[in-house]
Amino acid sequence: MAQSFIGSTITITSVSQIRYEGILTAVDQQEATVSLQDVRMFGTEGRKGGQNEVPPNPTTVYSLIKFRASNILELNVMDFPTPAPFVDPAIVSATKAPPAQQPTPIGPNSSNAPPPPAATKTTPSPPDRSILDEIATQRLLDVTIAKTTTPLEPLQQLILQNDAAFGPPLDLYTVFTRTNPDAATPTSPIALAAEFKRASPSKGDIALDVDIATQITTYANAGAALVSVLTEPNWFKGSLQDMQQARSAVEAQFLQATQATQATHATHATHATHASTDPPPPHPQRVAVLRKDFIVDEYQLYEARAFGADTVLLIVAILDDQNLTSLLNTARALGMEPLVEVNSIEELHRALAATALVIGVNNRNLHTFQVDLGTTERVARALSFVC
Repeated sequence: MAQSFIGSTITITSVSQIRYEGILTAVDQQEATVSLQDVRMFGTEGRKGGQNEVPPNPTTVYSLIKFRASNILELNVMDFPTPAPFVDPAIVSATKAPPAQQPTPIGPNSSNAPPPPAATKTTPSPPDRSILDEIATQRLLDVTIAKTTTPLEPLQQLILQNDAAFGPPLDLYTVFTRTNPDAATPTSPIALAAEFKRASPSKGDIALDVDIATQITTYANAGAALVSVLTEPNWFKGSLQDMQQARSAVEAQFLQATQATQATHATHATHATHASTDPPPPHPQRVAVLRKDFIVDEYQLYEARAFGADTVLLIVAILDDQNLTSLLNTARALGMEPLVEVNSIEELHRALAATALVIGVNNRNLHTFQVDLGTTERVARALSFVC
């Protein structure tokens, strides 16, 4: 996109199928970004329903916004005579074709001889961006849109309502370390985390039509200590509504298990005169709910609490040190102890420096999608020297 287009009206269709129209104000070749002002947003067929629903009628929503090339599906210059769709993910130089001229006879001694060809200036393409970079950048854009449709105050009200109905969120560290208080000799438990995922970048569609309440209840009945619910909408086909239904499912399962346990304890008390070697069943524990997403803004932490999460995933690979620490502190202020994900010893040290208490190791490098089962062993060994 050449600097000569500055001031032109352009339209951008993002990878999340939302169309924007605005005045081009800047092109940054190094960052591979374009900036628009007085931006209007249009709904498209690819975005229907959910909290990110865009109205069909255009409305000015941003005075200024910046787009990364990796998040642009199509770009058109409105006042360019023959607009062409933007296909290459890198921003490349574009120039207006010169007007057609009649051919003129040219000879070696003619004054019409062509000048020497000018040196061609090429614009270097930006470095390759991983799918993780693309997802994180798109989530920043998604958050910007969500803030315009759902301000913070309604989310805060939902948090208060949920806490009044169900109590505060469960502490993740306690969930992972709690023991059975009814056991004769409590031992360190293995806490099982079960995941609900409708799709993924590597596998494509997995379980688009699965009823989440049924699946989460199955996990809970099987002994899961935590259920992880994908809420990223574009690559993983998740939603906040999925997480809300998951929270309702674990609350219903916990209530049912509690009632069953109380009935069993009452039966034991009634027949106390009869010798029995069967111990009473343990008191049930509610299954915790984790929002698994690409958290890049504290607004998403408020969303998580408002839609029923006890905790969230923070991925060190997409956060700088300042943002990681800030998100940790905000999550704790909202009553959540985050699960901090690392993929290397260097990321482990960054997580510890940010005061992470619960650290998870991902054996898959999310930049390359390569799996190395030795990652956990290396990180665990490093952790043993610092703890």
